[in-house]
Amino acid sequence: MVSQDDIWAALNEEGFLLYSRVLKEGEGFFLKTDTSSVQLVPGTQTYSLPADCTQIVHMAERALPTDNWRRMEPESENDVLESQNAMFSTYIIGSYGASRFRYYGPYLPDNQVNNASPEADNSQQIMSIDVSPLIDQPRSTQIVYVAKWIDILDESSTMTLPEEATNALYNKTMANLLASMDDSRAGALAALGEAQARGFLSWVRDRQLQQGPKVEPYL
Repeated sequence: MVSQDDIWAALNEEGFLLYSRVLKEGEGFFLKTDTSSVQLVPGTQTYSLPADCTQIVHMAERALPTDNWRRMEPESENDVLESQNAMFSTYIIGSYGASRFRYYGPYLPDNQVNNASPEADNSQQIMSIDVSPLIDQPRSTQIVYVAKWIDILDESSTMTLPEEATNALYNKTMANLLASMDDSRAGALAALGEAQARGFLSWVRDRQLQQGPKVEPYL
């Protein structure tokens, strides 16, 4: 027999696989913008990112709400450590809008790794960044990032995938559960779920049609 825990675990496994396939499409489907979670302050090098942040796509800073956002570039761990003693970076601003502050990361701090337990879901692990050189005055940040997959643990869990993926998710999950019981219906459901998954991924690619490809008439 399949238990309730088995069902949630199977849903979570198939959901994460679909989430990963969407990320491979490179269409920026799970992008989020945050302008309030991280505030840069003097005397602080390490900052925690939003709880659902997994990959940074863009980061910028500004001192005043009336200032333009200035893009922050990533750097290596050695760079961020070597520049912490300097108030002003030697980084040359090559174009308007570039920031003299840079960041290292995202990375998972030791305390997040050591405190993780097998029962914990991935939403409990929070990524960090290190910023250099030393912050001269309070600054706001603008972060565009990829939202992480939130584990499906029970009926109260958040569904990361859009509703267009529901049929593929349920049929692929059911196929795995039936296969675990050697049920002959597993193969047909797996094939149906995969066909639905391919249709869902086509929708992901084409969800923005405002500027579609131009068709040249054949004469």
